[in-house]
Amino acid sequence: MTTSSTAAADTQRDSVSRSYIDRHWRGELSLAKSYWLNGILIVGTGGVIVFYLAPLALTLVVFGLRETPLRWVLPFSFLAWFGAYIWVWGGIWRSAGNYRGPRIWSIAARIAVVIGVAISLVVLFSAFLNLL
Repeated sequence: MTTSSTAAADTQRDSVSRSYIDRHWRGELSLAKSYWLNGILIVGTGGVIVFYLAPLALTLVVFGLRETPLRWVLPFSFLAWFGAYIWVWGGIWRSAGNYRGPRIWSIAARIAVVIGVAISLVVLFSAFLNLL
């Protein structure tokens, strides 16, 4: 084996052995998969269900309609959801940098990330203000 074929085999083995989460974070997935599957479907839709509606329902079932436990559950679930967004934004940003198709899609994806970060920071800030 030559040096270049050995390096190519090592790179292929590394990408196969790394998890989906790691490959997304490194921008190794296609831009379409990073944006539409991870960004919109998994974190957008799934994030609302898993990190917001599920804790809300659990709190209401376990504690009834008392407000105090809900004030403790929602901030933690919201922070977990926010962490998932950081993973998605990082992966989309890196995938856009690796994208070799029409440049407009790379630019559009990065603009969407910037807008998403700005909106989420406003939502996060206002949520914490409401808790005070």
